[in-house]
Amino acid sequence: MNREVLSEFLYSLEEEKKLTKFLKIIFKYKVLHDYNYISRIVVNDKSVILDVYDNILENRFNRHIEMAKVVREWGRKYFELFPQEDKLLSNTLTTIKNTRGISVADLNKELGKRGFVISNGYGDLKEKTFRIAHMADCQMSDIKELLENIEDILGLK
Repeated sequence: MNREVLSEFLYSLEEEKKLTKFLKIIFKYKVLHDYNYISRIVVNDKSVILDVYDNILENRFNRHIEMAKVVREWGRKYFELFPQEDKLLSNTLTTIKNTRGISVADLNKELGKRGFVISNGYGDLKEKTFRIAHMADCQMSDIKELLENIEDILGLK
């Protein structure tokens, strides 16, 4: 969504007296953390919300990158990345080559008992790779806890 479209959207919310509800939803999902502060700014200067929106996206994308770095480092330490070339890696999902020949299905069953899930490859790569997502509302603490659980289950420590 570009700034112009967002601006029109926010102004329409204000006209319909729904801007406050919109901001509460944003805070509910931990996108922003100081609802009262931002609400006062929005009331005083509607254009500031556009800067806040830009910061939300920038912070989210930066968080994805930082989580990707952690997962990649972990993947290289215990397995191999797939693909191995950095320029082909995603900032939202890391595919790891199953160089240890583990049962990814069994790993996933154990992870499920602990409240986690990973993807068991895709198509012909099922069991040959597994995928760890680090996007959306996923936080660094979630990633670290997931990786610690995988290490514990597989005895990698």
